Amino acid sequence: MTDKTSKQTQREPDTWILGCRYTDKQKTEIQNHSQSLFRFTYRCSFPPLSPYHYSDDSGWGCMLRSAQMLMGQALRHHLLGRDWRLPESLENRRSNSSYCDIVRWMTDYPGPACIYSIHHLVQCGMLYDKLPGEWYGPSTAALVLRDLARLHRRKYRGPLEIYVTNGDTIYITDVEKTFQSQSVCAIVEDEGTGRRGRESQKQRQVGLRRGNVESSEKEHDRSDEGRPQTVTLPPFGAGMRHSDSDDLTPTAGERYRLDLNEKPLEKTIEKETTVRAHDPFHDPLLNPPPMEQREEWPAALLVIVPLRLGLDRVNPEYIEEIKCVLRNEHTVGIIGGRPNHAIYFAGYRGDYLLGLDPHTTYSNPSLRDPFPSDDHMAQMHQSSLQEMSFNQLDPSLAIAFYFRNRTAFNSFCEDTRAANESKSLSGVSPIFSVQYAPADMEYLGGDMWAGGSDNEGNSDIEDEYVFV
Repeated sequence: MTDKTSKQTQREPDTWILGCRYTDKQKTEIQNHSQSLFRFTYRCSFPPLSPYHYSDDSGWGCMLRSAQMLMGQALRHHLLGRDWRLPESLENRRSNSSYCDIVRWMTDYPGPACIYSIHHLVQCGMLYDKLPGEWYGPSTAALVLRDLARLHRRKYRGPLEIYVTNGDTIYITDVEKTFQSQSVCAIVEDEGTGRRGRESQKQRQVGLRRGNVESSEKEHDRSDEGRPQTVTLPPFGAGMRHSDSDDLTPTAGERYRLDLNEKPLEKTIEKETTVRAHDPFHDPLLNPPPMEQREEWPAALLVIVPLRLGLDRVNPEYIEEIKCVLRNEHTVGIIGGRPNHAIYFAGYRGDYLLGLDPHTTYSNPSLRDPFPSDDHMAQMHQSSLQEMSFNQLDPSLAIAFYFRNRTAFNSFCEDTRAANESKSLSGVSPIFSVQYAPADMEYLGGDMWAGGSDNEGNSDIEDEYVFV
């Protein structure tokens, strides 16, 4: 075969975007899919993150913006559909109420109408020892999304619940507990500045701690036990009226409180029969209740799995596993990037990841009609994805999957188990797994953790960076 013939037979590798496969000839389809993704970037001139006076997040908010993009794609799948593509007409976009809801929820103003704004992301981040101006890792960003999604669903009837794993294993029983949990991180008004407010000001100065846990990345546990139940935080934008958000910005004297004891709007799932939790011979893996007899979930589910896939770089044997994640029909992407440079990844082509980079700063958009504005929509959607070599990928990342209902989740669990069994027989180490329930280690006593990590067995999985 001549060199000319060899070159003719070679073709570009296929492109994968959120579980959809495209050949090198489907350039228009690739462009349409890329343009339909939500891109959220640095913003400036938003209402200050009082009392810290930050009015932009350039240089430190890239992981939070990547988390916004991850949440945006999950909401897009749920409200608009996996096959939804961005209309060319700007008016057709504005006439779609679900599209406008997603955009508004991510716009940077305080208040429930902008539930996933930088204001509320930072406010929840303070529960995990993160102040404005500090760089977030994938795990903390995932926990902040979880808390806001819980608030959104149970107080404002939001459409998603989020489960963040503690390690590389998805436990089915923990997912069920996510929908049964009675606690919720709620932003509610706290009038006045009494003793509670003065105490929380001191907490803000020394950092919010839970027990003896010294790292914010140790906060992603399998339950809410031990978390601070009420933390009073400063009012964002208190004492001012922004012209674009008159109905969102608190007036002087109004405060917001993160209340972790809020009750859900309605209880739709009955508690399962209590198993012999303290019986050392009880094996929940051998006694799972029949899935088909359970009621359907009251909301969709987003599962986020924080991972550490190496020391200073991703172990090469995991690259194919990352590709498998991006080929999965339930994937909504990955938050990660290079060191100190977070990116949202939606797919890959050959040896290159494809993602959206938040490192561009735009002025904060208005909430006035027409919303969103032409400029706002142009900033959120781009026709191509940025390429980055797998070899540049930081080992700290988080993968995510969206499930519309329990049926979809159960199917995913069965497929994952079967695939992992096949990989194990081939000597391949999966980067995550699915099990029915964690082993009950209580009967072994508390001394087993002495000299190791904290009482929950958590350990740091990523470095922390602070931009001054």
